[in-house]
Amino acid sequence: MAAVAILLVACNDQNDTRLTSGSGEVIFVSGISHPATRVSPDGSQWSAGDQIGIYMTASGTTTPAGFSNVPYEAESSAASTAFKASAAGIYFPEDESPVDFIAYYPYTPTLTDWSYPVDLTDQSAGLAAHDLMYARADSNGNGYVSGSISLGFKHQLSKITLNVVDEEGDALTPDMDGVTFLGMNTTAQFDLQTGELNTITAPAAIAPYQATSNSFAAILFPASFAAGHQVSIRVDDHEYVWDMHESHPGMELKAGFSYTFRITVHTSDAEIEAILVDFGGGSISPWEDGGADNKEVEPVPDLEIPEDYQIIQLFSGGSIESALKNDATASKVAIVLANGGEYATGSFKFPASVTSLILAGKGGTVTPTIDHTGTLQAEGNMELIHFYNLDIKGVPGSNYIMNQETSIELGQILIENCKIHDMRGVLRFKENPTTLDTYTITNSILYNIGDYNLLTVDAGAVLNAEITQSTIYNVAGRGIRMANATQAATVSINECTFDQGPKYAIVEFNSKGGSLTFTNNLIGLPHAEANSVSVVSNQTSLSESGNYYVSDTSWSGTPVGEDCGFTAEQLFAKPANGNFTQSRLTAGDPRWYK
Repeated sequence: MAAVAILLVACNDQNDTRLTSGSGEVIFVSGISHPATRVSPDGSQWSAGDQIGIYMTASGTTTPAGFSNVPYEAESSAASTAFKASAAGIYFPEDESPVDFIAYYPYTPTLTDWSYPVDLTDQSAGLAAHDLMYARADSNGNGYVSGSISLGFKHQLSKITLNVVDEEGDALTPDMDGVTFLGMNTTAQFDLQTGELNTITAPAAIAPYQATSNSFAAILFPASFAAGHQVSIRVDDHEYVWDMHESHPGMELKAGFSYTFRITVHTSDAEIEAILVDFGGGSISPWEDGGADNKEVEPVPDLEIPEDYQIIQLFSGGSIESALKNDATASKVAIVLANGGEYATGSFKFPASVTSLILAGKGGTVTPTIDHTGTLQAEGNMELIHFYNLDIKGVPGSNYIMNQETSIELGQILIENCKIHDMRGVLRFKENPTTLDTYTITNSILYNIGDYNLLTVDAGAVLNAEITQSTIYNVAGRGIRMANATQAATVSINECTFDQGPKYAIVEFNSKGGSLTFTNNLIGLPHAEANSVSVVSNQTSLSESGNYYVSDTSWSGTPVGEDCGFTAEQLFAKPANGNFTQSRLTAGDPRWYK
């Protein structure tokens, strides 16, 4: 943190003077750990001149230590900025007693008893003046006696954006001042000592900020939609009312999160429809932008490869097959693909000399891609085949990741943190019995898979199959099919999101039977070629709990789980684009909810 502070001030003579003068003046910086903590109406950054108020208190207390409500202002328009005192600055105590700091935004010069007044009635001029943020800095309870102070601000209120469209989905411009929030509380007192909102009162009309001709945004107090919460929209002097509680009963607006609704005005029958299309957050993140799908990409960590593996670093465009056949000199081999690298594979066999293989993308923000036009096989017995951090695209309807034809013994096949799509099937045991102890898919997305499923056992056996924290959509066959398995299987599926398939049962056992544990999953609509969904067929036993399904799905047989009360369109952000973001259920693939 100190290094970043020095970097920031190196470009500013005034800052350099404060740091090196030895005067004990405190240097404040915001945005080091969490950039873009405030969003102005026109961008994700602090604006030069933005004022914050800062208190210095005795460590571990809220007793002022000489400085109260001192105004500081952002030195630059940037995601990360230093703050300079608007007048006289704050200094560390001369006796070096430890101190803490409390800060808030936006600054107001007159406060009584640490109480900050909040009034959300008129936001038509912009949102920044209503974007209440709060920060505490206490060095993990130890206080500060010197050094620069990083202020990690957090939004204390919620943001809601309405994108108004007509029945055809085109932008619709309401009348001048034609959008009003009704029945929402508009005033409160924010206690700067405790960081809590108090005395939230005065339900009244709120005038939102008009960002574009059909997009309106407002800052609201965190609350659940209740009776009387409405939005009035006037178009051509006709009023249309969205009853927020009726369409989304009990929906909670959380502090620090933004919620974007597509509001469809049906002028032909005087109705209005609201669909939650996006939510964003992390209270220290910028407000999300009007329904945009762009999310900050978290870097994928490097896979920890055991020391007894030979590691082959393969540059973009290199041949995976050649690396295995010509470069591998050990029985345990890890081929690491470059971050953002592009590769191509056809049909080939893993050499019998390789008994454990890791094919991993290097960590980072751009996943390596493999254009996979063939199928892979193993020549001999293998303990492990591990695919990690890869985007593997096949040929729709014609190929597999692996299509094993010869009889071998396999320990585990693990697919982790991958995208696999546009192929006939993922893993198939075609003929000549092969036994696999464990087949695992975790933290992955699989889509556009044909009629040979995520796993097909036409010969041999898979003893254990596990799918966790993954998303599976547009699958034309089954999830797992034990067609001609020679032994019973134990299958576990947990925290997964399904949509547009599988066309048939998610798990299909055969006469050998098996058991399925199905927990905390979320099921969407049937496949486009089917009219119903099912979880399991030919089961020996089914254990299920914590599962939900959308209200407009249809079932073949007894439903598994509970109706979540929302249609697929209401629940998911943009399922047709593979975006299953939703804010109502803590079920399914965790990547889609927070």
